[in-house]
Amino acid sequence: MPKLSFACAAVAAVGLWSATACAQRDARAGPPTPDTCFWAEREFKTIPERGSREAKGVVLWSHGQSASRTPSWIVGAPPVIRLFAEAGWDVLLVQRNERCEGDWDQRGQAYVDNLVDEVARAKQAGYQRILAAGQSFGAGTALGASARTTDIDGVLAFALSHGRGSCRSMSTFRPSMVAMHERAIRQGIQEAKAPRILISMGKDDHCVGHSFTPLVSAGLEAKKIAYIHLDEAMPIAGHGAATRKEFAALYGDCLLAFFAGDSVPGPGRHVCKQ
Repeated sequence: MPKLSFACAAVAAVGLWSATACAQRDARAGPPTPDTCFWAEREFKTIPERGSREAKGVVLWSHGQSASRTPSWIVGAPPVIRLFAEAGWDVLLVQRNERCEGDWDQRGQAYVDNLVDEVARAKQAGYQRILAAGQSFGAGTALGASARTTDIDGVLAFALSHGRGSCRSMSTFRPSMVAMHERAIRQGIQEAKAPRILISMGKDDHCVGHSFTPLVSAGLEAKKIAYIHLDEAMPIAGHGAATRKEFAALYGDCLLAFFAGDSVPGPGRHVCKQ
């Protein structure tokens, strides 16, 4: 077994990844130079790359952000996104150097700008369909990018966040945080142009004593588009719910049918049966 990096070994130790998966992630090239803020690389390299002519489309995956500024780019896309790769989609990791990270107000626009650039590159390369997907900060980035271009055919926003980590802990929570996060969520949903949107935010993934479920539900319903909203009724809780194999097993087929179908589903909420 290859020697694991400190960051990867720490995550493997708490059971989120296997040591084998961690070693595979440690094989990532990383930023081309120490000061490179953004780069992109293929995910799931054991699955042949199809290219724009043969692939059903491309999924652009944006990772989350560690509060300790450790490298989040080593994590890669979760099992539910691998299902898209196995179903004929190419998957590209839209990576960010932890040395360039910052709060949403400081760096969020730069993250969105970079993803919009990657969407344009994918379109220019000939991909007929483009999905923007992400976890936490990456979900906020994906939703934000869909407000800037009509070339995104769908958004998968897992644990949608604009830096909500301190909002979920009793030791760091401040009531004023709720209004800030509500503004960011409301704006992200209202301005999104994608015809298909998934937002997941399960139990224990909200601010202390406050649920964003009514806001998300009302915002999506008002858009008159096809959407899936996985809320606190999900049997998998926590900020990392969608990164787990159980999530892929429960919802993978439903998400593939919703996002990978040839025609856009009818407007309104679509429910994934368990």
